[in-house]
Amino acid sequence: ELHNAAFRWPETKLEKEKKKEGGSSSSGKSRSRAARALAEQDAAAEAAAAEARPPTVSNLNLTLPSGSLTAVIGPVGSGKSSLLVGILGDMPRMCGRVVVRGEVVYCAQEPWIQNLT
Repeated sequence: ELHNAAFRWPETKLEKEKKKEGGSSSSGKSRSRAARALAEQDAAAEAAAAEARPPTVSNLNLTLPSGSLTAVIGPVGSGKSSLLVGILGDMPRMCGRVVVRGEVVYCAQEPWIQNLT
């Protein structure tokens, strides 16, 4: 069961590095006070934007009958894998409630090409 759940992937390494670069201030004397203030404002705006990242999937409400076989289908990039990974607990939950009773079996999509085709 999912009740008003929302999930978001953690920040990537690149996003973390950008935040660090924006947050570090150089104390060089050649930089004017106005330029430093502007750089600090830009860094604060970037940090706020990173914190305000929208969830990967949100407003999820789902109830599945016990013992059912369920398939998740949809177009590429629609959030199918994110939904399943969120239910399994591998993606951080931002809000809502996830209840899994019993066992869950998940077969991840692994693309492969047979060599003899």
